[in-house]
Amino acid sequence: VLDWGWAKFDVPHIVAITAARNAASRAMMERLGMAYVAGGDFDHHAFAADDPLRRIVTYRITRPRNA
Repeated sequence: VLDWGWAKFDVPHIVAITAARNAASRAMMERLGMAYVAGGDFDHHAFAADDPLRRIVTYRITRPRNA
């Protein structure tokens, strides 16, 4: 997916979000080389205030030089 993103879009970073409690998705992002963005957490407006999935974390990866 990252290779496709780099090929299709001339952007310096790719960003991904997931629920803070979604350990599997967070682990996958880290295996892909993405880094947690400190200060990038937010409450997603589409989830109710008491929904445990409301808190969102952000991960980012910088474009490799050869992409």
